[in-house]
Amino acid sequence: MPGLATAYHKTLIIASVAVSGLFLFFTYATGSMPSDFSTSLLSAFGLAVASFSNAGLSDVSMLVSPAMVSTNFILQLGIVAGAALGNLGILVLWELFSPANLRKRMADPSIDWTYLTKVAVFCTLILFLLAPVLFYIIESNSLLKDKNIVESALASLYEISAARGFGHFLSDISPGHTGTSVLIAISVFGAGSFGTGGGASLLLIVLFFSFIIKSKNKEVYTAYRLMGWFIGYSAIIFILLLILSWLHQDGSSRVMPLLEQWLRFANIRSVAFQGSGWYENLLAALTILAGRIGFVVAGSLTLRSLNK
Repeated sequence: MPGLATAYHKTLIIASVAVSGLFLFFTYATGSMPSDFSTSLLSAFGLAVASFSNAGLSDVSMLVSPAMVSTNFILQLGIVAGAALGNLGILVLWELFSPANLRKRMADPSIDWTYLTKVAVFCTLILFLLAPVLFYIIESNSLLKDKNIVESALASLYEISAARGFGHFLSDISPGHTGTSVLIAISVFGAGSFGTGGGASLLLIVLFFSFIIKSKNKEVYTAYRLMGWFIGYSAIIFILLLILSWLHQDGSSRVMPLLEQWLRFANIRSVAFQGSGWYENLLAALTILAGRIGFVVAGSLTLRSLNK
């Protein structure tokens, strides 16, 4: 897609500088800045990239001390905001905030957002306004019972931003309620194309509403084509998982060691760069090897289908 690489790098740089600046300002203001400024600066940029890109919030603990995070709520809100922007996706952010598009809209206010951008933005607003509240209500006497109101609110925001992005569950949901699992699954929907949510769920929403309103614009036709690719890839993944489940039974792998080494590398690459970690939880009932290859391929092919 023309200009995608340029848009990605510009947006990532702007987000990194903005979040890093907030990190430095508020940590200085609260007196929690480490004495080593170079380490602080590196941590600030690393934190910005971790929250915005597909690296995920799991990197946060390696970038800042737990004491600094636990006492700096503004910093935590900045991390959640970075994750929310990453959920929207590069193409959505570029359409909303690129200087060229802003100038066009100022010159001609009648210029509207594209259909995909509208769905991504409104889904993000609705989910970030409602989902954390529902998470808090459901788990206030269970997962969040030992936390105060501020900690509970932040935990709810973190969990929803994680579900919409790279997909790691930040809290142990095993003792939680069924409603929590359903809420987290719903929260995945709405992430923009080339966002940390992959964009496949966004296509489902676009196609659903286009069917309801009987829209026939070019963008909807493109969405149908992309969903066709995605369904085809999903069928391939399903067949592959069945084969791999048979090849890896009772802990006795029939797969070559070389393939296992490749899977370890691809696993790290997929979680770090494509945000497909959410699939790992869906495939937990399968064998470890099948689960690994499943969510790696799912993440790769989803991103591939959206780039057609």
